[in-house]
Amino acid sequence: MKRALAIVSCLAAGHAAAAGLFWGLVNVPESNVAMLALSAALALLVVFTVGWTEAAASLGWRADLTMGQAARRGLRAAPIVVAAAVVFALFWLLAAHAGVWLDAHGGEIDAWLIATFETSKTAWVHRVLDAVLFIVRYVVGVSAAVALLSAGARAGWRAVGRLAWIRAAFSRRQLGIVGAAMVLFVFLPLGAVYWHPQTIPANAVEILFVAVKLGTIYLLAQIGWALVLWAAARETA
Repeated sequence: MKRALAIVSCLAAGHAAAAGLFWGLVNVPESNVAMLALSAALALLVVFTVGWTEAAASLGWRADLTMGQAARRGLRAAPIVVAAAVVFALFWLLAAHAGVWLDAHGGEIDAWLIATFETSKTAWVHRVLDAVLFIVRYVVGVSAAVALLSAGARAGWRAVGRLAWIRAAFSRRQLGIVGAAMVLFVFLPLGAVYWHPQTIPANAVEILFVAVKLGTIYLLAQIGWALVLWAAARETA
């Protein structure tokens, strides 16, 4: 339990730091060479911070390492997050192109269903296809990315050329844990971002409510991501 709390804390602090650096990046006025250089430095620092956070949290699940050792090894493994991001981007683009194709041919799909099955109730088919695209993006894509990240954090860049992380990415156990964590701890809580009870008065109570709500959503997302990294760490051990 202490290890899990330490990993969730690492993720919460690291992601908050990366978000703060990104906020600084988007607010840099790129009006001269010095500002462009600052923007580039901040962009690299954002990537490094994210990479260090993910690598340290992934290594933190190793029983033979203390969190301090995981943090130090995470420094060297931070660049592996770039390869993991590329893997996730490939699945994202695949789902995006499939979504564009489905939108363009939605009428044809409906016409085929009506002609073949003699039913006009085709909305469920599109919902199923949307669910498949969601799974490709946020379950398979995330599973592949974290498997590569975990393997790379353990063995360095040479792990990228091995098949072990690919087998881990598509294992039923890891896909199941990743899918459950992403849905229960990330996407379902995100649905409450704009939720606001009408009974809350528009004063300091409302500000407190929003702060607690957003803080809870953020914490749940960190817990969910810790579970995702735990699943990958187990499969790539």
